[in-house]
Amino acid sequence: PDDFREKFSEFLPLVKKGEIDVTQVENEIVRYANSRKRPSYMGSPDASYRAFRVKDFKVFFQYLSNYLHDRNGIHYEWNPLLIPFYRVQKILRKKRYHKFLSQEGLTDTQSLKNMNYLIYPLHFEPESSTLIQGRWFNDQRKIIEMISKSMPINTVLLVKEHMPSIGRRPLNYYKDVACHHNVFFIDHRVDTYSLIEGSKGVIAISSTMGIEALMLKKPVMTFGERFYNVSNNVYKITNFRTIDAQITAMINHEFDWLDALAFFYTLFQTSEEDMGFLSSFDYSHEDLHKLAHKVEVFLTK
Repeated sequence: PDDFREKFSEFLPLVKKGEIDVTQVENEIVRYANSRKRPSYMGSPDASYRAFRVKDFKVFFQYLSNYLHDRNGIHYEWNPLLIPFYRVQKILRKKRYHKFLSQEGLTDTQSLKNMNYLIYPLHFEPESSTLIQGRWFNDQRKIIEMISKSMPINTVLLVKEHMPSIGRRPLNYYKDVACHHNVFFIDHRVDTYSLIEGSKGVIAISSTMGIEALMLKKPVMTFGERFYNVSNNVYKITNFRTIDAQITAMINHEFDWLDALAFFYTLFQTSEEDMGFLSSFDYSHEDLHKLAHKVEVFLTK
């Protein structure tokens, strides 16, 4: 919401003075974290890449029909004859990713109990979360390299793949990320909440995992513009030369729970969706009508 920052500034002192009852907000956060809920798109059966489904035939022929009728359509830039090639490419990339993960990655949190670690969730690319919200910091491999060079000697960075991205990135992408001595991949199937609970914090451009970290009383570092940057528990990077100092401060951070409660209270007050940041839209006709209505209301204010 446009007035999110202003609302947060208004509610924060009231929450800290005890003039706003945030008991319901705190209970909702606990309920949400205990349920291990994930963003709606992660719960979709299409989130995990599959090599082949019967309905792919229907999608392919629909694409072919649309392409022939509207070759200038923005969604039909690929020649249909190339689509089988891209499908095979994704299948091979997925297999290479899993082989790489089995050889180089960590598969559970047991080996992390005595480690100081930060988490970096890889973002889907290309997407507004990196290209627009990240602005000047949108090259994830370069960001991870800068983090690697800035961390204390007794700390490591765990990189977690974004499930819908499996099969999209080439093997060299993962090798480039893992070439640093203090950077390790963690299996994407490891429970995100358990991973965050044992960490020193989350570093991201604009990931939903940043919100989950605040729910679990962990600090966040961002390289992008995200609405949760208003919190004092978030370290915003605007200059790469400050990363090392910011990471040190982040590791030693004393979490301000009242600040976090004020943030979530603001979120509930300014959003009608489930937890505000997790889209409940499944893009059905009904959902699109709801979304269109909200846009209409916004434009007529």
